[in-house]
Amino acid sequence: MRPPPRVLRFFGIFLMLVGTGLATAQAMQLKMRAREHFDTVWVTPGDGRSDLKYGGLGPNINIWMEEPFVQSFGLSFSFLFADAKQTDSTGKFGETLELRKVGVEWKWYPLAKGAWFTRLGVSQNTLDTKGTLGQLSGFGGYIGTGVEFNLRGIGLAFELAFRTVPLSDGVVVNTRSPALGVHFYKYL
Repeated sequence: MRPPPRVLRFFGIFLMLVGTGLATAQAMQLKMRAREHFDTVWVTPGDGRSDLKYGGLGPNINIWMEEPFVQSFGLSFSFLFADAKQTDSTGKFGETLELRKVGVEWKWYPLAKGAWFTRLGVSQNTLDTKGTLGQLSGFGGYIGTGVEFNLRGIGLAFELAFRTVPLSDGVVVNTRSPALGVHFYKYL
């Protein structure tokens, strides 16, 4: 069974955009880095009830200018996919939720030859509640700290991060996230 032509067009356009984006990033000497967040999420519903708790994964991609183990600055893209730890009886929030983030981040190593770093970020966020509230938007902040080890040109980073995102309808999302990053400095 062949896929529909629309699907083939989508994948063709997607591959062209990825190729163009990678070529542009290479010409500008931008670097792409990735990390995985293991998120615990507390959603304040904004209606006087106690927080709803979720847990899930949040892959993050950075495309930025960097001086390895000194500082980096640029764009950040992230998706958080989380499952409920309890049921919301009002139906405003579903059994799962998705938080999409687009923003800027700055990663800085304050010690001259140190492995310790801090990370600050601001972002535009969209929360898909998978419930009757639908999608909510707002700006959020990010702060993280961690250590990164240089293993022959490959960086292995461990980070603990916190995010807070005030959204429309009085809803607030707070996350606590241990994260793991593997960065191929010597190769990418």
